[in-house]
Amino acid sequence: MNGMRQSKSKPVKKRLDELETVLANTQAALQMSQMMVKHITNQLSALQADVGGLMGMSNDFQYRTLSMLELGNFDKKAINAKAEEFKLADFNQASDKEDASKGYVVDPTGVINEQSIVLISSSTPDTEEDKGIFRSKFSMTEVSTPELREKLIGAKVGDSVEVDIQGTRHVVSILGLRLKKVEEENTQEQQ
Repeated sequence: MNGMRQSKSKPVKKRLDELETVLANTQAALQMSQMMVKHITNQLSALQADVGGLMGMSNDFQYRTLSMLELGNFDKKAINAKAEEFKLADFNQASDKEDASKGYVVDPTGVINEQSIVLISSSTPDTEEDKGIFRSKFSMTEVSTPELREKLIGAKVGDSVEVDIQGTRHVVSILGLRLKKVEEENTQEQQ
């Protein structure tokens, strides 16, 4: 065509052989995929059975614990206080471990900024049963709620702010601040 040399096309027999090879490979891959899906399904079924058993044990444990509290005539406020003490110790241990692994250090300024990692708790004084947040640790870069972001930026450790979370008023207490060690070193170098 127009003086251009056309390349020869592959013979039909060679093209059919290539197609047969591709088809055989596709069939083998499909069989492997089916086997993997069956294996995963079997594992999920076993996991579902395990979770069902754990839920039954958890419910039984809950009922037995409530029965002991009722029949034992224990001071429920003291029990709740001790449980909170255990939860706080576990949270602090996990938080300290995370600080070490991610290179977080205590922020000496004590003022929340865009790079802060914030530790908070909250209470819901308007609800009959407190639905507050026991403890939470998050980076300000993850806060997508404009109202919460606005109230936290510039706040200090020890401050409390009120914010509406999913239709419930929360009094958020700022317990601590962390920052990434690398950012602290960069700030010191700039000074």
